[in-house]
Amino acid sequence: MQTKADDRQLASTTMSMASRLLIVAVVLLAACAGSPAASMPGVVTVTFFSSSPTDTNLVLSTGTMKLSHLEVSGDAPPMYPPTLPERKLDLTNYNTVAQAITGLAPGLYDLVQFDYHAIMMTGTWRTVPFSIHIEPVGMPQVSVRADVAHELGENEDVTFGIFVGVASWFAGDLLDSAMSHGGVLVCDGASNPFVSMELAQRISMSFSTE
Repeated sequence: MQTKADDRQLASTTMSMASRLLIVAVVLLAACAGSPAASMPGVVTVTFFSSSPTDTNLVLSTGTMKLSHLEVSGDAPPMYPPTLPERKLDLTNYNTVAQAITGLAPGLYDLVQFDYHAIMMTGTWRTVPFSIHIEPVGMPQVSVRADVAHELGENEDVTFGIFVGVASWFAGDLLDSAMSHGGVLVCDGASNPFVSMELAQRISMSFSTE
């Protein structure tokens, strides 16, 4: 038969176990609260910007440029560059195209390099239709260095902005030098080669950091 002493002993044991469980729970919660958040590798994002020319004599109806072999570098240990998809930048109005690069070593990054090709544009110059197709020889590589290096680290991302100065391509009424073929100003290397060469040169010099 259970006595009052037995009841007191059972109650004491139960309270002791509950206290121990409470202490364990408090310790576990404190450990979870004090543990740092999981570290994530940093990501570099390169965004290309373009804007239409402001010359009222020029109407750019369509315009695209293909970008490939994008890389970023700095003082971090060199790594095999990831294979990135080719991107197409719309040159009309104010457009952007962004590319994220993962798997890079932590460090300071300040140099963006990429290839470009297949620049195609249509529109009108002084109401005369034009068609432009510039295909640079050998897909030249562009190197754009930022004024200030950006640090990539754990949970620390980096963003670069590359501006494409389309307005500079047509400065000085360049298309006035083009000859019309069938009522259209065609610049593709075979037609109006000197204008095409000048366009190719201006394009190569029109990239800058934002």
